[in-house]
Amino acid sequence: MDLTRERYQALKDLLGSPANERNPIDKNNNATFPCLFCHHHKPKMTINLETEVYNCWVCQQRGMGILNLMKKINVPIPQNYVRYFRKNYYNIDIENLFGDKPKQEEYKNQLSIPKGYHPLYISKNNILYRGGTTYLLNRGLKEDDFIRYDIQYSPSERRVLFPSYNSNNELNYYLSRAIYNTDFRYKNARVSKDNIIFNEHLVKWDQDVYIVEGVFDAIISRKNAIPILGSFISEKSYLVKRLTTHKHKVIFALDPDAKEKMFKTMKRIQSFGVDVSFVRWDNDNRDIAEMGSEEFDKKSLSGYTFQEEVLNRLGL
Repeated sequence: MDLTRERYQALKDLLGSPANERNPIDKNNNATFPCLFCHHHKPKMTINLETEVYNCWVCQQRGMGILNLMKKINVPIPQNYVRYFRKNYYNIDIENLFGDKPKQEEYKNQLSIPKGYHPLYISKNNILYRGGTTYLLNRGLKEDDFIRYDIQYSPSERRVLFPSYNSNNELNYYLSRAIYNTDFRYKNARVSKDNIIFNEHLVKWDQDVYIVEGVFDAIISRKNAIPILGSFISEKSYLVKRLTTHKHKVIFALDPDAKEKMFKTMKRIQSFGVDVSFVRWDNDNRDIAEMGSEEFDKKSLSGYTFQEEVLNRLGL
């Protein structure tokens, strides 16, 4: 049995019979189950078996993460299912899950996505949502990104929204961007960026990590990238604490005009013994989103270490 079918069967046992038992999984790997929030008489809870994004078409309960969904609806989950989802969805080391490792710093909040926003992967063919779809595709995103990053759109606000989820797949931040010229281009969650890692649930800590400025940079880079939503990282931030325990290389790819701030942060992180380097832009003033993934991939191969930059500045 393939993994998608295994996940479907596990959810069926926990939530109940799907909307279409003969063909329960559509071509996009979505399956629709009864909603245990609103208890509608018909199955209305759509769950993507690959991305874990769930959404009820009736009560509008939505989010990401199967275990997070189970926790919210407060159903008794057999231990074997807990272990199953942790292993197959998050690749967590089950054997060491309850060991004596230090607990990750938790950030608790009551954050929710503003009203009026709906996932684009569901509504992309609706004429009301065409403006958001067209804007994102013109910026270099792909339709698959709508699902992977749970990108949402508000027809009334004419804004696309990028939610961020922590390692427990709980919403920890969001930013929205107008698709037209306005004095208020961005409307973001009123949460300190120092306390979160944007889309932490997607970060692969067993690989090299790229540090970039914006969400578009992170997506279009097609790297294991973390957007810092600006050009500066506080030394007391959760991200710096996490990077200083990172065992792989940290590669900075901030915009060319943020070079001095970048070196200050690199120096701080390197002092903890982290392997740090940065991408050389030379005379190119474009950011990653402007140059595209293929061109950025070529530039990222010419990594430059912090020590080399120091020697270069000294003329050695």
